[in-house]
Amino acid sequence: MKADLIPTDILAAILIELLFGLAYNGVVAYWAEHRLMHVSWSVVIGVSGTLLIPAVFWFDRSMPFYQSGLILLGCFAASGTPMIVGSMRRTVARKDDKKRRPLGNTAMRIRDDVVMELAALAHEIAEKSKADSIRLHDLPDYVNRLHGLIGSLKTL
Repeated sequence: MKADLIPTDILAAILIELLFGLAYNGVVAYWAEHRLMHVSWSVVIGVSGTLLIPAVFWFDRSMPFYQSGLILLGCFAASGTPMIVGSMRRTVARKDDKKRRPLGNTAMRIRDDVVMELAALAHEIAEKSKADSIRLHDLPDYVNRLHGLIGSLKTL
């Protein structure tokens, strides 16, 4: 078993981890866009890949625990940074999509129907009050109609 590590070996492993992180971020972006895999599975695969690279690099080396811990920390930072940046970019892109079009077509139709129904109800109440024909027993009907519209809005 070899004992000492050459700094260029460590640098090469970190560089490979960085390249792995960049490539894997692209794969995860594709999976997320097409909803092919759950986040937990992508984490398991990413961590396995991150640990596999130094294991292959230093299979025949022995080193103190603190040294292997620091190297693994560097490997995780190198492979994880592209994933963090990519995840943040995807989150911002999703939020931008929601800002441009916050409701889907069905939800917009429901909202528009509710607005039209509220306008018709308000007009009906205004006309009946002008004619002084609103009666006390009409109020439960108006309240029920309002509750129905509120229920429709809650489905959005």
